[in-house]
Formats: sequence, C-alpha cells, structure tokens
Amino acid sequence: MPIAAIAFALAGSTLGVGATPIAGLIVLLWLIPVFCSRPQRIVLLWLGLPLIPEIARTPFVSMGSIGPILLLPADIPYIFTIAYLVVAAVNRPRETFKTLKANRFLALFLLMIAVSTLINSPRYGKMAIGDARKTFFFFLFPLLAAMTIKTLEDLRRLALDVHLLAVCMSLVGYAVLILHPTVNRQGFVGGEGTLVVLFALFSLLIFHANGLVLISSSVDAVTFVLFLSVLLISRSRTVFLAAGLGMLCLHVLRRDRGAFLLKTAALAAVLAAAVWVAFESAPSFTGEFMEPVAGLLHPYSDKTASWRMEGWDKQLAGLSDSELLFGKGLGNYSNWYYQNVKITVGAHNVYVEIILKFGVLGLVIYALLVFSFIRRMLLVRNKLPRGLVRACVEAGVVNFIAAHASMTGYDFTLIILVFYGLGIAAAGLPIDDPRANLPMRGRCMSQLAPVASFSAGLR
Repeated sequence: MPIAAIAFALAGSTLGVGATPIAGLIVLLWLIPVFCSRPQRIVLLWLGLPLIPEIARTPFVSMGSIGPILLLPADIPYIFTIAYLVVAAVNRPRETFKTLKANRFLALFLLMIAVSTLINSPRYGKMAIGDARKTFFFFLFPLLAAMTIKTLEDLRRLALDVHLLAVCMSLVGYAVLILHPTVNRQGFVGGEGTLVVLFALFSLLIFHANGLVLISSSVDAVTFVLFLSVLLISRSRTVFLAAGLGMLCLHVLRRDRGAFLLKTAALAAVLAAAVWVAFESAPSFTGEFMEPVAGLLHPYSDKTASWRMEGWDKQLAGLSDSELLFGKGLGNYSNWYYQNVKITVGAHNVYVEIILKFGVLGLVIYALLVFSFIRRMLLVRNKLPRGLVRACVEAGVVNFIAAHASMTGYDFTLIILVFYGLGIAAAGLPIDDPRANLPMRGRCMSQLAPVASFSAGLR
C-alpha cells in the first residue's frame, strides 16, 4: 500500500493532477484492506448507492475528477469490489473458479463487457469505460455476493438491509413530497426507488409465506402499507407491468395456489374499495391517477412513451448487418431525431440497449444468463422446505423475473442485480444445513439463534 500510494502521488504530480484527487485515491488504496477483510462492508457500500440520487434528487453527484476521468459515487464500491475479486482469485483460486463455473453465463457476460471496453477504448476513448460504468458494472454485484455470502447470518443481513433500504427510500420520498408539495407525485421516489419498494414488498410477502418475520409482525404490516402506498402514488407504468408479472410468478411458485389466489382477490377488493373512495372524495384525483395508467393500453397516447418507441425503431434501423450481430460496442452513444430535436439520451430499454452495444449475440448471452439463473434457482428451491434459504431463492426468482417487464422502460438498475445476487448466494449455501431448512413462524430474522448440527443418524 505505501509503495502504491507513493507511485500514485508521483504519477499525479508528473501529470499535473491536483492534490485533492491524488489524496482521494491514496485514501481509497489505504481503505481497500479494511473493506476486503470484511467484504460484507462492500455490499453495504453498494446498497447505499440508490439513496444518493434520492436524497440529492439528481443523478449520481459528481465527486471530482482525476485528469479526464470523472469520479462518481458508484466508483467507490466498483474499486473495492474489483480489488476484492482480484485478491480472492489470487489467494483462493479454487473457490473463485468454482464460483465462476457455477455462474458461467454471468462470467461470460462480464467477460463480454471487459472485452468490449478494451476493444473500443482506443476508438471511443474514455466514453467506453464511462458507458460500462454507467450500467454494466452492476453485474459485479452478483459475483461479489456469491463470493462473500458464506453463512446464513450474511444472507439474513443482506435480505434485511434491502428491506431497510426500501423503508428509507419510502420515507425520503414522503419527506420530499411534504417539503415540496408541487413535486411530480408520479416520480416522488424516482424510477429505481419505485422498483426497490416493489421488490421489497414482494420479498416481504415471500418471507412471511416461508414462516419468517423480517422485523416484527406489526412493523412488517406497517411497512407493507407504506410500500403499497408508495406504489399507488407513484403510478409508474413499467413498475405496474413488473408488479403484474411478479404476482403471476408468485402464484405459479406457491404450492397453496388456491389459498394464495383467495388472499390476492381479497387484497385486490380492499384496494379497489380504497381507490373508489379516493375517486369519490377527490374527483380531480381520478384523471391524475388514470392518465399514466392509460398509457399501458395505449402507449402512443403518451408523449414520453411514443418518443421512446420511435427512438428504438430509429436506432435499431440504423444498424448494419455486422452491427446488428455484434453491436456498436461500449462507448458508442447513438443519436437520433424526434420532431427535428436531437436526442442523445439512452434507449430506456434494456433489450434495445444490449443490441445496440453487443448485438444479437450479446442478447443471446444475456438470455442464457436469465435461463440458467431461473433453472438453477427452481432446482434448488424444489429441494428446500420453508425457511430462510428458500425465501431468498424465491425472492431472487420472483423479483428478477418481474424486473424484465420493467426493463422495457428502464435501463439496468442496481436493485435488479441485488436480487440476482441474493438468489445465487442463497443457492450456493449448503442445502443440508438445518438452519437453512427450519421453518421459523413468528420469529424475527434478526434474532435467529444458531441451531445444532444434524446428528450422524439424520445425515
């Protein structure tokens, strides 16, 4: 570390970089051993990222630059994660190889990102790295989760931290709504924030169905109402699509489908009655609520949806045969025109974005990643009775599948890969551990006591 710090200081002074960026890098270098000795701290750094734009109400706030490179808050967990994975590959090569083999399509997708960045850096310069950092470095999180979550306590902590993240984002959203009443209610927690809340709500249902209580029965009931109110107020079309697909997955996974269907119907009736009362008491709320929802049935009636779909058509139509197969590579930001206005923003569609960057070949690799994940999770789930591991596997499956409906209007977001990582981390734990299989109805996850190992006869 001292040698590396001195080298950075000398290099920075030679290149004329300011003292503040050099000091920041040196601090990061000194902190790497602190975080890598307890890699769960790196996971917490990742989970803090969605709160930054929510609190600041802007995209990731700039933290300064090093020469031509702009540093973002997301770069901090990126640096620690890459450092940890490199050290783990050197010190524990067999474990690293085993993890990569178990998640071969994730490793292949990450390799495709790295190769595209290296190939296109001479062509597009720093934009190639920036493009990868913006969206695709999120795929480092599942690999980090698979390498660091080795005990049920680690798994429990990750599930609880995601739940608390959703609570914090909901409270921050309501605080913004109260302090700034004129803010757009449809996005008062932001796009990613709404997804975090939806996935936390699904996870809450799944954990209770597996006999687990996240905090306490009363607190869980309050947070359920909190999450549901956030979703109804935000009225995000793509999140509603994800909610519908997620509910379908929940119904398919549940063995007691009849009881689950009755509970769903009862909840739907209560929500319908609440919405009817709201409509009757505030007629102006009816049009405000129905306007974004109507876009699900008539997308072209919405200006935002129509220009996005026109952008998808124009960007895909501009690809040559070779670009359609292999993509334009990372660093290429496609421009198109909408009503004589130059548009330079992203595609706002994961599938279109993958084709633009990696081509149909990249989309096929991603489809294999999704298929292998779902297949592996279902195989593991079918071997597990109710308990913590099964709950985490089901939460990973339901939320990751539901996310693919929201991806028609969003780019990749961190929370999607968090639940991907939660699933593969749970699947990597020993299935015969009695603590993984124990039903714990009414017991708080934060107070789970260790359980004695199986006896020789039970084994």
